[in-house]
Amino acid sequence: MSGTVYKGPRASEADLQHAVYDLLDCYVPRGLVWRRVNSGMAQVGRHWVRLAPLGTPDICGHMPDGRALYIELKAPDAKPTNAKDKIRWEAQREFREQAASCGCVAFEARTVNEVASRLAREMGS
Repeated sequence: MSGTVYKGPRASEADLQHAVYDLLDCYVPRGLVWRRVNSGMAQVGRHWVRLAPLGTPDICGHMPDGRALYIELKAPDAKPTNAKDKIRWEAQREFREQAASCGCVAFEARTVNEVASRLAREMGS
């Protein structure tokens, strides 16, 4: 681990992301493969480009047994605050539900412990 300090319930989503990335790296030797996915929009020159489709989770990968892995991270106290947020959150929820219904490991997490517990359960450790 790189030594990221997770600030618990007062953490930002960025704090949570870095702590979870460190945790996921610990599972790589056991066969977990993961990638951070940039979503939203980015300006390239004078044009805007969508980086990933609406609803794409923060982390995508696969478990050692081949099941797809999708994790959406949210700051512990995060809530949708406007119409755009509500649309985005609903698209994320729909993606997770569809993925889980197909046998993928797909979940939302607000703490590092939630991710650790779910991975331990799914990997049988």
